[in-house]
Amino acid sequence: MFLYKKELHRNKFRFPFDGIDRIETSYSQLLQDMFVLTATNGKEYGTFVEVGGDQAIFINNSYLLESQFGWEGITFDINPASYQSYQFHNRKSKFFLGDALGMDFEKILLDNFDSRRIDMLQLDLEPSRNTFACLKKIPLDIFRFSIILYETDFYDPSMSREEAEYIRSESTKILEDRGYVLVASNLSNLTDTEPMENWFMDGTYFAKNWINKFKRDSVEPIAAHKYLGLE
Repeated sequence: MFLYKKELHRNKFRFPFDGIDRIETSYSQLLQDMFVLTATNGKEYGTFVEVGGDQAIFINNSYLLESQFGWEGITFDINPASYQSYQFHNRKSKFFLGDALGMDFEKILLDNFDSRRIDMLQLDLEPSRNTFACLKKIPLDIFRFSIILYETDFYDPSMSREEAEYIRSESTKILEDRGYVLVASNLSNLTDTEPMENWFMDGTYFAKNWINKFKRDSVEPIAAHKYLGLE
């Protein structure tokens, strides 16, 4: 986990955005919360769907958005300890406890969002074949997501390289076929050696020049903090 600290990193951040000065720290493992804010230029009162929420604050992609920018959303996780963590920390997001693969995402999203436009979708289950199965259950033809954070866990040694490559390429194809643009691929945690996440932006929502601002030319693995300018 890269520890973003305002006093150390504010002036190095590659994509400054409205409201960055009030952020003291990031809570995400790969600075996903900072990417979502920079891609939406510090949007306030956004919305999110978080599949695989884990803990309420530590290594969490929505806590900063919710606590400092007024975002609202729903969280899915199979672990009762995660639910207890969200309750203990008084998180405002609605929590669905259970196996995401058994959830009726269409009904839940229709019941909980007034708009068919949702600002962030996070997909992060274990193992990554479950993340891929979950992606295929998300009602992508009904809802549009401005930003999609998709965890491939490509580095995971428990998977064969064939399976890992299939999941990475097929998940990307599913999203690209629906107009999402892969702007940053094969993002790693603290080194450049463990590609684990792909970040997408909605090409039907954002202007092309705005998307190009964030688009990486290379597919070589890179630590997320380096992609964001924090060498």
